[in-house]
Amino acid sequence: MLGTDPLAIGTIDPMELLGLLLPLRDDVPETARRVRQRLDAVFEHAMRHELADSNPARAIVRKMRRKRGEKHHAAFNYADVPAFFTKLRAFETGRHRRETGARMDDPHRRPHR
Repeated sequence: MLGTDPLAIGTIDPMELLGLLLPLRDDVPETARRVRQRLDAVFEHAMRHELADSNPARAIVRKMRRKRGEKHHAAFNYADVPAFFTKLRAFETGRHRRETGARMDDPHRRPHR
């Protein structure tokens, strides 16, 4: 049950909605987003008709967003750079040339697909 009175929309608070929608967001984020949008419309209607004083669905918009974690590559140790370029040159002149017949520095080579 949401709110203190099952028939009064104005008794529902943001934390109750958030408690219901966060598990849904974790399983099906698009559905949770759409449900929150629908609830927002319902609460807006209730406010226009003086059935509610606030819109708890609007209050939880930021809490419903997932934080996207930035994924960075590990730092490259500058002491390993010379060995890396040695291996890279061996790769460019060896396998790549065998597979394509072109050199990496050849301006007329076919683009890699």
